Amino acid sequence: MYRQRKKVKVNLYIDEELWKEFRKLVWMKHERFWGVLGYEVEQALRLYIVAHTNSHTLSSESMKLIRTFSPYLSLSIQKVNPPPRVLSVYYSVRDFIRKKYNVPLIQQATRRDIQEAISYVRGSDPRTIRKWFTAFLKYKLIKHVGGEIYELI
Repeated sequence: MYRQRKKVKVNLYIDEELWKEFRKLVWMKHERFWGVLGYEVEQALRLYIVAHTNSHTLSSESMKLIRTFSPYLSLSIQKVNPPPRVLSVYYSVRDFIRKKYNVPLIQQATRRDIQEAISYVRGSDPRTIRKWFTAFLKYKLIKHVGGEIYELI
């Protein structure tokens, strides 16, 4: 049975720019503030606690606290949206592949097609191709389907 935790109201003074950035991130993730702002502050505090504690130097109370919070922690922080530059290059690569095969919509492409498109759009240096291919994977603009096939998101 799920037990509701007690909540406390906290009034703090923090840097205005930091608060604006935090609210902006919350808005980008949830597109609302009501009901999620407190949750995101709690997640940030939990992450801070875990990041600044070593399990071998903790008191039993601290270990109990970490065990209590650990199911709720999501430690993998990912960017919500890719940077505009990465998105722009991705759209150019996708358009190149679309025009190459003369189709209105492209959903999947081979690694070779993506690398050829990157080479055409950004340059043929292997380091450049690897950089952009890795960026597309990192920001989940392409997804590995199997073998040499990638899904274009």
